[in-house]
Amino acid sequence: MKAISFPFSIDKSGKISSTTDPTKIYKDRVLTLLSTVVYQRPMMAGYGVDIARSLYETMDDLYASVGDSIVRAITTFLPYIQIQDILVDLNYPIEAGTKVTVAIALPNGSVDDVSISSSTFFPSGQEYGRSL
Repeated sequence: MKAISFPFSIDKSGKISSTTDPTKIYKDRVLTLLSTVVYQRPMMAGYGVDIARSLYETMDDLYASVGDSIVRAITTFLPYIQIQDILVDLNYPIEAGTKVTVAIALPNGSVDDVSISSSTFFPSGQEYGRSL
């Protein structure tokens, strides 16, 4: 299995960066889903998560809203990924926003985390969502 690496980049030889590591491929798929806002893709309007809207909820509703959005997206678009846990970190450095970490079990048997910060949804240019 071979896939384009996320985030998109060009390698030293001028080709699109790719990977054959199954764990990286699965994590990149989750990260791509988490970093896409619902309705951002015209031909797949339901693809993505609605975390950006959730950030404006009250504290009580924030955790449930973020969790529901992530569970809906992963079970719909990546049904082979099992969610182990979702952690919303509001104490992430204030300039980076809120950090969401999703613990996942991958089809190849490994368990890993994928993290994304709210700066991905409101980019200021200095940071993009990354997997741990």
